[in-house]
Amino acid sequence: PGKADWFISEDDMLVGTALRDLRNPANSVTVGSGNEQPTKYLGTHWYFGSLDAGGIHQNSGVQNYFYYLLSEGGTGNNDGILYSVDGIGLANARRIAYEANTNFMPSTATYTDSRQAWIDAANSINPAFVPSVIAAWDAVGVFGTSITPVLTSDESFETSTALPLNWSTSSTGSTAWSVVTN
Repeated sequence: PGKADWFISEDDMLVGTALRDLRNPANSVTVGSGNEQPTKYLGTHWYFGSLDAGGIHQNSGVQNYFYYLLSEGGTGNNDGILYSVDGIGLANARRIAYEANTNFMPSTATYTDSRQAWIDAANSINPAFVPSVIAAWDAVGVFGTSITPVLTSDESFETSTALPLNWSTSSTGSTAWSVVTN
């Protein structure tokens, strides 16, 4: 198997290196100036408007970065948040993602609910993963307090080789998570 490079659409870009850089969604060198995404919930580059269904694509950088940190780990300062995350590896993060989205997350989940779903999923797979899940959510500014924007189920995955039953890879799919701001 190949090694994750954490770029999305890097082979299709005419400007910039990639459509998205999960290692650093705010990196203007890889995504091109003006295409930066937030790495922190409600942080720099967060989209608050009504276009893009309230920012479901633009604001995906937060969860993309969370997933990268959970998989690979890292330390640093993310938009004012000092963090240290012990990575659990891509295979373990993938297992937790599937479990969280399949068994723990309702379609009306808030970011706080999503955090809790990932914690519960990690606990059900291997409790040793829970500290990394918590640290990765903290690193992107999603803490255990009430957060207003709601995750909805109107955005589909772009690609996957193993989706749960009733999940779609089409642009009209209805089971992946996206952000809608109030």
